Formats: sequence, structure tokens, C-alpha cells
Amino acid sequence: GLDPAAATALAATRGARALRYPSTTLTAIALNLRPTEIAFADPRTRLALLEAIDRDRIVNVAYGGGASRADGLIPPTSWAFDRASSPPVARNLKAAAKALTAAGWTKKGDGWHAAGAKTPQSIELLVPDRTSSPILYAVGSQVAADWSSLGFTVETKEEDPTVIATDHLGTGEFDAAIVGIALG
Repeated sequence: GLDPAAATALAATRGARALRYPSTTLTAIALNLRPTEIAFADPRTRLALLEAIDRDRIVNVAYGGGASRADGLIPPTSWAFDRASSPPVARNLKAAAKALTAAGWTKKGDGWHAAGAKTPQSIELLVPDRTSSPILYAVGSQVAADWSSLGFTVETKEEDPTVIATDHLGTGEFDAAIVGIALG
């Protein structure tokens, strides 16, 4: 339950040792895919957003190296994981930009514009507040930075995790959200 920095500091204390008790919790990005929200409707747009994320940096920085990288919804530690069905998604900003263009987006000086849009698409990214979940907050900060590197304007909004679940995910009032999914 300790954040990586605290665990590392504690493990360095004389007479202490760190024991790792892995859990099966998946950190994921929930995109609003309701029919009324067209920004993420095209799978090429979703792929582009995935290709912009530096998962290895998230594992090393947000989790202090204490996590396993997952490129899909089934963790690589699960008996149900199939490497052939869940190939790694490499960070590749050029491929991401190409996927966005193929999906009808246009890159202008002020950011990415959906087909026919006069204003650039901004993304509001909901993240659990840093007090409730410093790790998920760190993941959200990295995802926001990665999507900004791709050319999107990303507004990170800290919320209580319960509020994210009930007031946003449950109602469809969100663009994207960082969520922790306990798989059991």
C-alpha cells in the first residue's frame, strides 16, 4: 500500500527489508465511448492515444519499477493472458499522428482538429486526487504529458475516486479517466 518512494526509503532503513505482495489491479484509461461522444469513436483515434503513452516510463516512475506492464485488459500475470492476442503497444508518436490523420483528424498550430472542426480537440482527463491515490495521480500526470506531446491540449482534473465513478463514469460526463480495476 505504500507509494514507491516511501517503500524505497523504508527498504533502505537499516534492519528493514521490502517484501512484495503482488495484487491483480489493472490501471487503465477509460475513454467515453458513448454514441453521443464522437471524439474517440474511431478505433484509429483510440490506437493513436495508446501509441502516445510511454508505458515503460509509467512502470518505472509512477510504480517505482514495482509493476508489470500490461498492454491490454488481461494482465500478463493472469492464466488467461495470451501474448499473441495482446501484442505490446510501443510508444510511437509518428505512428500515432499517422493514425489520427487516417481517422480524419488534422494537425494545426493550435492542436488536433476532428474532421470539419474549427476548434482543436481538448481532452479532460479525470485522475484520482493525489491524496487518495498518489500512484494513479502520477499515472494520470504522465498520460496527460504524453498526450500533450502528441499535440492535444489536456486538462487534468483531480477528483475523489468515488466521485469519478458515480458522477462521471456512471453518467457519461467525462472524456477520459484513469481508473484502477481490482481483478480479484
